[in-house]
Amino acid sequence: MRFLPPPPDDVMLVRLGFDIDGTWATVGLWIHAPALVTGDAPYLHAIAGAVILGPLEHLLQLMHSGSTCTACRVSTFGMTPLTVERSPGPNAGAWTGGVTAQAALGLHWLTARPGRRGASITHVPAFPDAFTDDHASINQVAWGNALARGTDILNDCAAMLGPTGEPCSLGTVERSSGGSPLAASRFVPFIDVNPTPRVATIRRRISPNGRVSPS
Repeated sequence: MRFLPPPPDDVMLVRLGFDIDGTWATVGLWIHAPALVTGDAPYLHAIAGAVILGPLEHLLQLMHSGSTCTACRVSTFGMTPLTVERSPGPNAGAWTGGVTAQAALGLHWLTARPGRRGASITHVPAFPDAFTDDHASINQVAWGNALARGTDILNDCAAMLGPTGEPCSLGTVERSSGGSPLAASRFVPFIDVNPTPRVATIRRRISPNGRVSPS
């Protein structure tokens, strides 16, 4: 859609890039940080470090061992947009076996807004074979792990602090409504998470120039 407003000044986009058996995929997270307009490169590097030690580790617990995170990028969208990048240390998914390259685990994020159309779903790539019994729906092993790790990600983001000490929050950015651009984008925080019952698919991949859209 054309003429979309930019993301809010106090929101960061975290992009985690994964090498999965020689192919590329990305997971994007929108994080609201109060007073982010006072943030600078050292602050964004600190956020990247917190993501690597927290949400990334939880995502890897939902991925097969053929996956490795190679980059963590944190971007802002204020008057002076800024992007920093960090390379995580050695890492790999926790599970063995991942036959289907396009399969993904869906984390459906819930908000406090009633009647909101659509869904905010993070598609976790590198789907382990142990997470399904019929290649169509997730099993109890997947459900329990996804619910626990999704909750951990939500709590990790809430434990991060903005530049002036207020808690951050994980959520989504709305830029359009009813097929038309909004006058100004808005951040909507997540309050809970549910796994999607069916196996999802990977819909977005990192392009050569590194510009991606979040899941």
